[in-house]
Amino acid sequence: MEPIPGDSVLVKVPLLPKFQGSVIANPNFDADVSAQDLRDAMEGFGTNDRKLISVLTHHTNEQRQAIETTYNEKFGRVLRDDFKSELSGHYEDICLALMDPPAVYDCKELHRAIERLGTDESTLVEILFTRSAEEICKIKEQYEALYEVTLDMALASDTSGDFLDLLKCMINGERETTVKVNRELARQDAQELYAAGEGRFGTSERRFNNILCTRSFFHLREMCVQYNEIAGHDIEEAIESETSGCLCDAYKAIVRMGKSLPGYFAYRAHKSMKGLGTKDLNLIRILISRSEIDMVQVRQEYEEKYETSLADAICSETMGDYEEVLLALIGHRMGS
Repeated sequence: MEPIPGDSVLVKVPLLPKFQGSVIANPNFDADVSAQDLRDAMEGFGTNDRKLISVLTHHTNEQRQAIETTYNEKFGRVLRDDFKSELSGHYEDICLALMDPPAVYDCKELHRAIERLGTDESTLVEILFTRSAEEICKIKEQYEALYEVTLDMALASDTSGDFLDLLKCMINGERETTVKVNRELARQDAQELYAAGEGRFGTSERRFNNILCTRSFFHLREMCVQYNEIAGHDIEEAIESETSGCLCDAYKAIVRMGKSLPGYFAYRAHKSMKGLGTKDLNLIRILISRSEIDMVQVRQEYEEKYETSLADAICSETMGDYEEVLLALIGHRMGS
């Protein structure tokens, strides 16, 4: 879709959000020292969990990769095997997940969402629609390397119809990244979505997909404002009236991402802890994936939306060493 020619009104994003992660690079990083700390934490009778957790959550993923390599070479052992022998339950799950490079972890979570009994569509949408075009490219390469099948084929084996078309459109990796927003183009897109949904009999999913999968999140935010002006109500209402099932949920999720990515992840974290039983693997993925990006803002959004802190919500749903890792990942350090 080409920009509107002529005198276009550029909407300057007034204050570009300064996202902050809760896990930052350790300025005194020494892979040898950290590897030794991990070995000391697991050697002998029992595990010094506090030391182990401190090492994992005070280093970025890139630093953890270096620590793992050093550990394996220095001690002639396999760090992940040591975790498996020393840890258990979701504490083991989260420590192992922290050692995966982001693209590998995303592939494992996509595979889990596809292969489980009943597809986890919301996880597919969360991962595929919040990663950059470059990250999607890495995920596709890594997925085929891990599972000997392309991501396209894996998705086609477990999803179908309009929802599959939406996923395929997204993994083409064509989402714009510009922060400048053309208000006239945003209004044109809003008008096009209105015409493709509420303004006609039947919905043109192809037109929805073209806009929701290719426009930047900054553009989508302005497009939502314009849609409200055109239709007199929020676009989410239109989506609910015009679509259904997993396609409806996916469209609404993309709109929420456009309005606020931290807000979307706060919502996802809340959903993972809401109701009977915590969806622990989803909670782990959400916190790990945002820990180096915008967890400070996710925490703020969570408290504003749900009138309780993310830390308190975690404490009400989890316990023990597993809880301590989760709290450390959101920047709520042990003893604070």
